[in-house]
Amino acid sequence: MAQPPIPPPLPTKKFQCFACGNIIEVPRGMPKPAACPRCGAPLMAIHRVDKGPPGGRGAGRRGAGGPGGGRGRGPRWSQ
Repeated sequence: MAQPPIPPPLPTKKFQCFACGNIIEVPRGMPKPAACPRCGAPLMAIHRVDKGPPGGRGAGRRGAGGPGGGRGRGPRWSQ
């Protein structure tokens, strides 16, 4: 009897607790944990350690550099 195919593993994001050094893997699409599962450190101590996908959420945001340096469209007054 044939076995059903094994689905590929879900892509994950990696976070590190800067309080204890624990590496936490979370499936993509899920938020980072509210506290470290090992030491209980708060959300502020947990930071992303792997790079997100190219062209991810941060790409193309207004005011994120480039011409004008994020200062809007220019002065609101006319000369």
